Amino acid sequence: MAAGDSLCVVDTPWGLTGLSICYDIRFPELFRTYALKGARVVFSPMAFPYPRLDHWKSLVRARAIENQMFMVGINQVGEENLGHLGMVTYFGDSVIIDPWGKTVVEASETDEMLLTATIDLDLSDRIRSEMRVLHDRRPDLYELG
Repeated sequence: MAAGDSLCVVDTPWGLTGLSICYDIRFPELFRTYALKGARVVFSPMAFPYPRLDHWKSLVRARAIENQMFMVGINQVGEENLGHLGMVTYFGDSVIIDPWGKTVVEASETDEMLLTATIDLDLSDRIRSEMRVLHDRRPDLYELG
């Protein structure tokens, strides 16, 4: 495995969609970039193990709220032998979080599940027009490097 060298925004039948994986959730600027490009939803498959359940819940929700988009966080369940690192247990808890930070649907921590939900992607547009966070940013003051 190796780090990627570009962002992945795809044009889908429902509009621009961001793609990320696991560790990416810890880099808020990635998700902000997707939002600025017009993505209203990001799909993010992950392999978060115990004891990071609180990190998972907080980070997925934060990315949805701060970027006024839907986050689809997909996490595996079960155990895996990582060789010299030993056994790890993944906590599942796959989830869809809406742009207000509300849980649309959430899976079990222990059982494999297929989740389905109907979401209104226009909610992202409505929230972005009412609460103009993306517009009101001050990138001229940010020292990012």
